Amino acid sequence: MKKFGMLLICTLLLMGCRYQVSQSASVQKYKEPQIKTIYQYQDFLLYIVEDQQKSDGFSFQIELNGTGIGDYAKYTDASHHQAACTLSMQPDCQLTFTFEKNEIIVKATEEDNFLGTDLSGHYVLQEDLS
Repeated sequence: MKKFGMLLICTLLLMGCRYQVSQSASVQKYKEPQIKTIYQYQDFLLYIVEDQQKSDGFSFQIELNGTGIGDYAKYTDASHHQAACTLSMQPDCQLTFTFEKNEIIVKATEEDNFLGTDLSGHYVLQEDLS
């Protein structure tokens, strides 16, 4: 009888832990949607990811032939027309982003960076290239 009681208690404890874990996992899955936009300049791809929970800036990644560099840029004006970022991997390189209708103008303070080339250019929304 003692063994049966211990088995019942262990089973109930395991079921309770399992319920708690599955419940917390389902809560973690819900996130605010993120907006991802892709721009292109020559062979460069610029990915902009805007998190609706963070209104002060956006994450970005610039790729060249599958190799990329990314960081977080903060808006420098209230209209979200311009943003700036000092690259964490290369502190002497600052990028500025100017948003136009269907393009982003990127200016880099250093010509050579992690990708070994100048990132400056007019990045056009990929949907408009078709």
